Amino acid sequence: MTVQPLSWQKLYETEYDQWLAATVSCLKTRQLEQLDFDNLIEELKEWFPPV
Repeated sequence: MTVQPLSWQKLYETEYDQWLAATVSCLKTRQLEQLDFDNLIEELKEWFPPV
């Protein structure tokens, strides 16, 4: 799934479930250049706060 940078942010803000599915798809297919790293990092920080 290819998502444009501005679309990633809009997807994250308005359609979280679709953002998550697109993120998982990119990870599974190793399309790292397509990932929304900024929001993914924020989500991971919520699940795994710094020690």
